[in-house]
Amino acid sequence: MLNIVQVGHSSIAESKKLARHASSIGADSFSSVAAFYFKPLSVENLADCMAEIAGAAPDLPFYYYHIPILTGVGMNMIEFLKYAGKKNT
Repeated sequence: MLNIVQVGHSSIAESKKLARHASSIGADSFSSVAAFYFKPLSVENLADCMAEIAGAAPDLPFYYYHIPILTGVGMNMIEFLKYAGKKNT
């Protein structure tokens, strides 16, 4: 069984703490939703936020969980992937 921990939070700092915790307890990977209170205003901002969260547990695979119906953040995912892919290079 794969152990994926959801670390989404309205605070990036809290998401990062949860990501480090997920790593410390042996999670296989972790994911986050977009901040749903102070929403990202652009694809670049969303990618930057997710990169910051992902960087808190760099040894684990990270998944962005895109659920705009719940978060109210509906960005173009093709553009997000293009920009986010550049964050790793």
